[in-house]
Amino acid sequence: MQIDERVSQLLCSRICHELAGPVGAMSAGLEAIGDGLTDPAQGLELARKAADQATRRLKFYRVAFGRGGLGAVTLAEVRDLALGLFTEGPITLEWPLENGVNAGEEAGAGSGRLLLNLVLLAREALPKGGTVRVKLAAYAEGSGVVLTAAGRGASLKADVRDAMANGVAADALTPQTVHGHYVAAIAGALGAGLDVSSVSADELRIAALLPNR
Repeated sequence: MQIDERVSQLLCSRICHELAGPVGAMSAGLEAIGDGLTDPAQGLELARKAADQATRRLKFYRVAFGRGGLGAVTLAEVRDLALGLFTEGPITLEWPLENGVNAGEEAGAGSGRLLLNLVLLAREALPKGGTVRVKLAAYAEGSGVVLTAAGRGASLKADVRDAMANGVAADALTPQTVHGHYVAAIAGALGAGLDVSSVSADELRIAALLPNR
């Protein structure tokens, strides 16, 4: 899959933004210890938690955006990476491995990347918090996944949906809309169909079908 240079730049900016928080917290904790402003044990614990958060985010983005997402990973590994992104904050993730889907089964080259980006897209639809639910199912024609984002005001902004449509120029993308464009590009490269629909004012549904290869 080839993506425009501007798309790469915007995605890099997004990753830096996501890492700035925990890295800054870790640095602040260590500086506070050095300046004698906090108890060393307490400061080290805060720095440890921030480092753990940064590590989990790096692992997630390595597969979601990097070359790590091109290799074969199991569904259980993809699920663990996704769960690591929801250990703090007002949004929770529910992802049972059921419906006859083997947790040890390989997600397939590129499929793990798409799954993680769909989880990220669903999380973006919950600015006021809520729950992201993931359900997988195996069909004769391929693997199906349905994500629901449930929470007050659950929705994707109109410009994000527009960015998911075919034919959107890269120079028209912004840091807020580039991820929708990227998700659609991954799905297109895999031949996966995508459907985004509002179930209610507080629930969004994202569905994808990945054809067998």
